Amino acid sequence: MIIDDEPIGIEVIKTLIQELTPGLSIVGTATNGNEALQSVSTLKPDLIFLDLDMPYMNGIEVLQRLSNQSMQIIMTTGFEQKKINLASDCVCGWLTKPIDPEEFLTVVNGARKKIGV
Repeated sequence: MIIDDEPIGIEVIKTLIQELTPGLSIVGTATNGNEALQSVSTLKPDLIFLDLDMPYMNGIEVLQRLSNQSMQIIMTTGFEQKKINLASDCVCGWLTKPIDPEEFLTVVNGARKKIGV
C-alpha cells in the first residue's frame, strides 16, 4: 500500500514496484492519514510506503496509530534531514525523494525478507 499526499509520489512508487519488484502488488493507495487508517484496516497490507510529510495527520501520527498492526513500513520523505530514528519494530527503512532505484530495491528487498515474500 502507498500512502502519500502527492499523486506524483504515489505514481513514482507504483512505477518502481511494477518495474523492479516482480511478485509485489499494490493493494491500495491513500492520500491522507484518515483515508490511510481506514484502508489499512480493510486491506491489511503486508508492506506500506508511508510519506512523512502530509497535512492534517503526518506520517508519524499515522505510524503511531498503526503500531499494533503486523506489517512492515517504509517511510518516505523529500528531505534527507527529516529522517529520524523511530522506535518502532514495523519501520524497516527510509527512502528519500527523488527515490533512487537501487536504494528502492535494497530497502524493499529488506522488507520482503522480514515479511517472507
